[in-house]
Amino acid sequence: MRGLFHFLDKRHKIILFASITLYCVFFGVLITLKYTNFRYTGMDLAIINQVVFNTSNGNWFASSIHPPTYLNDHFNPVIIPLSWLFSLYRHALTLLHLQNIALAIAAVPIFLIAKKNLGPSVALFFSLAWLLNPMVQNISMFEFHILPFALVFILFAFHFYQKNEFWKCILMLCLSLLVREDVSLVVFMFGVLAAIDKKEKKWVLAPITLSLLYFFFAMQIIGAFSESGAYKFQIYYSWLGNSPMEIVAYILTHPHIILLRFFSFGNIGMILGMLLPVAFLPILRPKFLLLAVPVYLQIFLGSGGASGLILKTQYATLFLPAIFIAFVYSLDTIKTFPKNKSIVSLILHEPLGKIILATSIVYASVTLGPVTGGVWKNIYNRNPERIAVKKEIISLIPAGVPVVAPYDLLAHLSSRKYIYSANYFFIGQQQFTQNAYFLPENTEYVIVSVSDIVSYESQYKNHPLYGPNYAGAAERVRAQLKENSFGLIRAQDEYLVYKKDSPDNENVFSEIHELPRGVTRINEIRDGLVLLGSSRKKKEKTDEITLYWKKTKDISDALYLEFSTRDKKNSDTVIRPMGSGLHPVSEWGNEAITQTRYSIIKRRDNKEQEYSVRIFTIQSGGMFVDSDRDVTHEILKKEYLGKEIVF
Repeated sequence: MRGLFHFLDKRHKIILFASITLYCVFFGVLITLKYTNFRYTGMDLAIINQVVFNTSNGNWFASSIHPPTYLNDHFNPVIIPLSWLFSLYRHALTLLHLQNIALAIAAVPIFLIAKKNLGPSVALFFSLAWLLNPMVQNISMFEFHILPFALVFILFAFHFYQKNEFWKCILMLCLSLLVREDVSLVVFMFGVLAAIDKKEKKWVLAPITLSLLYFFFAMQIIGAFSESGAYKFQIYYSWLGNSPMEIVAYILTHPHIILLRFFSFGNIGMILGMLLPVAFLPILRPKFLLLAVPVYLQIFLGSGGASGLILKTQYATLFLPAIFIAFVYSLDTIKTFPKNKSIVSLILHEPLGKIILATSIVYASVTLGPVTGGVWKNIYNRNPERIAVKKEIISLIPAGVPVVAPYDLLAHLSSRKYIYSANYFFIGQQQFTQNAYFLPENTEYVIVSVSDIVSYESQYKNHPLYGPNYAGAAERVRAQLKENSFGLIRAQDEYLVYKKDSPDNENVFSEIHELPRGVTRINEIRDGLVLLGSSRKKKEKTDEITLYWKKTKDISDALYLEFSTRDKKNSDTVIRPMGSGLHPVSEWGNEAITQTRYSIIKRRDNKEQEYSVRIFTIQSGGMFVDSDRDVTHEILKKEYLGKEIVF
C-alpha cells in the first residue's frame, strides 16, 4: 500500500491530467452522439445557444425564444467572453463541450483543496471522486447551462480561502458572480463561514457586501428588461406569497406545511442521493455544508420542491462545492477520533473501509449517473430511420431564415438570429406571463411536431397559468397560419412543415362527400365515432395511412390514436393526435365524412407491416428526465375507447 501511495505521489500530475482528459473525451463522445441523435429536447441548449450566437455577432443577449433579451431571464455577463470562444466554431456542440471541459477542470481545485491537508495521493482520490460523481456527470449530459462555469471559480475561491490569500479569493468570488445572479447565495455564505472560522473582518464583510450588492444590481438589470418589471422566476414562490414579507409570514404561520415538505419522500430522497456518492461523510463537517444552505432553500421552497429530479439536472450545480469541501474535510475529522473507535479502524486502517468507500462512489456513479443510459440510448438503441427523417426536415430550412421549431429540432436550428419555439406559438402565451405570443411577422417556416402536440395536453390543459389558452390553441394556430399565407409543403413522420407564401403540397385533413374508390371498408363504431375505412400508400421511408371517419355526436375530449405495427419479427407503437392535433375531433362536423392522414415511418427491418389502431384519451401525463438526461413527455394513464381495430 505504501508503494502505491509513493507511486501516486510521484505521478499525481500525470494521473490527474489523464483522468480529466479521459472524462472530457468519454463524455465528449456521449454528448456528441446525444446531439446527433436529436436528444436535446429541454429547450435550454437552444435558448442559450441562440443568445451566445447573437452575442458573438454583436447582438448582445438577444433572444427571440424569450424575447427580446435573455436579460429578462438571468444576468450572465460571462456570456460575453464565452461568445468569443464560441466564435471559433458557431455550433451548439461548442457550448456542450465547453461545459463538459469546465466540469472536468473543476477536479483541479478539488485536488488542491485536498492536497493541503491530506497529501497528493489522497487528493487524487478526491479528484477522481469528483469525476465519478453522478451529479457532475448528469450536468455534463443534461442540456447546456451557464451555471456550471461558476464551479471552477467557487472551488478556487475556497482554495485561496484555505490558504488565507484574501485578494485571490475575492477575485475568484467576483468571477463566479459574473456567471449568474444566484451564485450570490454561495458567495454570501463565504462571509458566514469566515465569521464561524473567526477570520479577520475583511473576510466576513467582503463576501457578504459583494454578494448583496451584486444580487440587487442583477435584480435591477433583470427588472429593467422584464415586461413585468420583476424577476419572472418569482412565480416558483408564489404559493408562499407575492412579496418577501408575505413569504416570511407564511413560513412562520404555517410551520406544519414546511415540516411536511421537509419530511417528504422527494426531499429526503434528494438529500440521500446527494450524500450517497460521497458515503455520507460530509455530515461529519456540517460547517462547510452551510455554503449550500441558501441554495437548498431556493430549491426546497420552490413550487416543485426538492426531489430526485434535482440530482439529474443543472439544479444540483451549486450544491457540489459545499458537498465536496465537507467531504475533503471529513477525513481530517475522522483522524481526530480516538484510535480505539471502530469507525477509525474501518475507514482509515482496514482495507474493507476503503472498499466500502470506493464501492459507494462507483455504485452511485453507475446507478444515479447517465453513463449506462447514455450508452444504451445513443449507441445501441438509436433509431437511424427516425434520425434520417429529422435531418431531412432540417435540410428544408435554409440557413439563417426565421423558423418556428419543435422541441427536438430547436437546438439544431438555434444558431440563427431569429428562431421561435413551437410550444409558445401553440399555447399563444409567453413563459410565466399572461402576455400573448403571436406568430412573428418575419417567420418563413413553421415546423409542427404532432408528437409535441400530444405532450401539450399534459403540459398545458390543467395548468393554472396556461390552461385557459389551451382549449382554443388549435384553432388559433390554424388562423395564424392562414393569415400569414403558410402552406403545408411536407408531412413526414411526426412533422408538418409550413412555408410562407406557398401552396399546400400535402393534405392531412379534409371533409369529403363520399368515400373514394379503393378504400378498405371497416365500419367500426367507437363512442360516437365511426371508422368507415382506410387506405395505405407505401413510400420509400413511410407508410401514408388515410383513415375515414364519421362523427355521430358531439365530442369534447381530445382523442388520440395508438397505431401498432406488427410483422413476424417486430412490433412498434406510434401515438398520433386525431386530425394531426391542429384539427381536433371537437371541431369536426357531425355526420360529415372526415379524412385524416398519418405518416408512419418504416424501419429497415420492418418493411411489410400490419396495422391496428386504438382510440384513447389522456388521463394523466408528465415531464421526466430520461436515463441519458433527455427531457421526455410521457403519458402515464390512458382511457381506451373500445378494442383495437385491425386494418
